[in-house]
Amino acid sequence: MVGTIAMAAAVVSVALSSAALPALAPITEEQPGIQSEVATTVGFVKKECSAETLRFVKNATNNIDALVTEYNSVISADMQKMNVEFVEYSKPVYIIEEEKYGVYLDFNDSNGYLVMTDDNVMYALNTTDDLKYLRDADELYFSVFDGFMYLDEDGYFSSYNKIEDNFSMICAMFGTNSSSSSSGDKSRIEPADFTTYMNENYPDYVLETKVDSLSSNFDYSRQMHTNYYVYNYIDSDGNYVTAPEGNCVLHASYMTLRNWCKQGFVNINGYADTVDIRSSIKSDPLYSLYGVGNKMDREIKKKTYEGTWQCNYSYYLSTMPKLYTEIRDYALDNGYTVVHYPRNEATNILEHVANNIYGNDIKTVFTSDYTPARINLVDRKASVISINESSSYGNHSAALIGVCEYVKKTDYGAIGMNHYLRIYVLADGYSTHLMYYDPNKDPKATLFFSYLKSADSATLPRC
Repeated sequence: MVGTIAMAAAVVSVALSSAALPALAPITEEQPGIQSEVATTVGFVKKECSAETLRFVKNATNNIDALVTEYNSVISADMQKMNVEFVEYSKPVYIIEEEKYGVYLDFNDSNGYLVMTDDNVMYALNTTDDLKYLRDADELYFSVFDGFMYLDEDGYFSSYNKIEDNFSMICAMFGTNSSSSSSGDKSRIEPADFTTYMNENYPDYVLETKVDSLSSNFDYSRQMHTNYYVYNYIDSDGNYVTAPEGNCVLHASYMTLRNWCKQGFVNINGYADTVDIRSSIKSDPLYSLYGVGNKMDREIKKKTYEGTWQCNYSYYLSTMPKLYTEIRDYALDNGYTVVHYPRNEATNILEHVANNIYGNDIKTVFTSDYTPARINLVDRKASVISINESSSYGNHSAALIGVCEYVKKTDYGAIGMNHYLRIYVLADGYSTHLMYYDPNKDPKATLFFSYLKSADSATLPRC
């Protein structure tokens, strides 16, 4: 095992005991599978960087030889040993998920670094890199999911290693015959299958943190119901399928704005109002192309079909959400083509509708960082999640309404290891109930979040 232990979806932490360091906390037995009780809560507690933390930083720095000796003596043959002569740089680091301070130790040359707390839990161990840029940081923050982070100019978390998005979102439709599987070959899981799925795929993982308070009172809506137009075709199995537009970015933004309004973060008068567009749709700029039964080829799930575009069913056109029509009007002015819209336009949609139409003053951010979206879930704020190259979703945007974080604990003598993973709770626009999404089964997928900035996000201590 070479390089950084902390990874995007599944994260490994290491605990170690040394005579030169505080005693290793005992490892307790955990029941495998899903646990109904939540072991910890998320959110932030204001804490000061204490004198004890500073002493621990000094102690860990001065006793690195003892730490390295013990670690190298107990790891298995397939694990990379620490090759450390001395510590070049050390500093307190705030572990976001644990709400506590630890130490960041930068080893000599390009021999890596570690992040460790005073109970001897290592949250990141790297044996190859040299992160010199961290020495210029006034404060250090670390997330077990996003890595090293800093506070931006508005006081919000941002990682040093964000993924740059150069993709244009083209929603890959399921049609009407999508399904999930408990066998692990799908990353989209129905609630009824979730316990079986977790027990089959992650039998040794225990639920550590669960944030899903939005899911019980969320306004779920099918993407099909906000379509002006639909696409009818015969799939490869001979089934007649009615597929929606590629309006996932618009629809996810619509559901997210409704959530922000219901929770009191934005003011949208009449956010639940509907309008009848059965007559006015004929003046829609795209009507002559998609509303009169034109035959066109369309790529769906990486296959090309010949089908027919037509207006959506009369019931949906007669009860079109007014808020969605305002979102769509903005999107039409900015390049929406029924089958295509850039995923990063979600932030522009959210800000334009909330600010320019309804007089709010919000700011949103489009980022690959999970941590700010996680904070927003605690504050009961949904975010738009955009998924690219998913084994189940293809390219798709949905509303992120919850998350479940799991840990697997193993031990090798005095060494303990914690393996972390997260499962997202989505309103995905295909169902009228929550769906679970497992990014750990999607190694090629890239995820982005469009979240609402909140003044509560920066109430963190300084050291």
